[in-house]
Amino acid sequence: QYEDWLNSPFKPFVDKTVQENYFPGSTYKVVSALAALEDPNFDPRETIECEGYVEYGGRPFTEASHHRHGTVDLEQAIVQSCNVYFYHLAIDKDLTLARMEEVARRLGLGERTGLGINAEVPGVIPTEASEARQGTFQRGVRLNSAIGQGNVKATVLQIAVLYAALANGGYVVTPSLVDKVVTSDGKLVLETSPKLKSRDPVIAPFDRERIHRGLIGVVNSDVGTAYSERLETVTVAGKTGTAEVGLERVDEEEIIEGWDVTKDHAWFAGYAPADNPEIVVVALVAHGGVGADAAAPIVMRVIDHYLGSKGAKGDDERPRAPGVPPPLPGEEARRRQTEIEEGL
Repeated sequence: QYEDWLNSPFKPFVDKTVQENYFPGSTYKVVSALAALEDPNFDPRETIECEGYVEYGGRPFTEASHHRHGTVDLEQAIVQSCNVYFYHLAIDKDLTLARMEEVARRLGLGERTGLGINAEVPGVIPTEASEARQGTFQRGVRLNSAIGQGNVKATVLQIAVLYAALANGGYVVTPSLVDKVVTSDGKLVLETSPKLKSRDPVIAPFDRERIHRGLIGVVNSDVGTAYSERLETVTVAGKTGTAEVGLERVDEEEIIEGWDVTKDHAWFAGYAPADNPEIVVVALVAHGGVGADAAAPIVMRVIDHYLGSKGAKGDDERPRAPGVPPPLPGEEARRRQTEIEEGL
């Protein structure tokens, strides 16, 4: 039995949250977007026309199923998960590996989170130097990195830390397993407090609000990739991801029921309530297929149960004067962004 477990493709002895590196896929696009936003010459309102692919270096870089998104700006590129928009950033806007690496590391990627258990791996953030050493540097590396493919790798916990920073206003938190320890008679023995990697936020408020609004749209806009999984009880912000790892074919004798290695890895990272976050949830379904179909429903169930168990119904429950309708999804984020813009 032990030998079967040891040789199982499911790797039951590996802690998938911290010991396994995965391509983050489109969950990583927030890093690329933040790197672009830090360029003073970048205009997030500028649009491109997505035809489903872009030619670069003599080869096509495509959308999933060559889907055409039409006219998109940065926010819509996040909402609709448009690869072509991010390809254009890498080609036309000098979105270099160095700039993506700097932002990624600032947000806790490429290094251990500090949880301190189970031989945590640090992930991989490619640079031109590392690609050259491995002999893997090609013209398309920047394009693949911009959408969380290529040699970009992260653990599930690292993606949770990344989205927690987006949720909390830009602070990278060292995760912990224990909130507090109490005795059987209710005496407090130990209580942990959040450990911040920096006293200051690592994301500019204005940039964070732009990304935040896009993440709200992923779930709540009718063109968002996770719109079909939205909750009625709470506004969720998040990002789907489909990491391309599926094999083209598998020999019949290698087929395992319930484990289709021809499918890609499915991701969803989300937080809620969107305008006053209490919880971040990340799901990775290995070889689950599409993130919106396989991973997003899991995250939504966890969020719904967690907030429901606390008697909360999300950000629509704040007191309002009689006759005043509840805010639309992201309305609070847009109000804060307007305040920031007016203060500049």
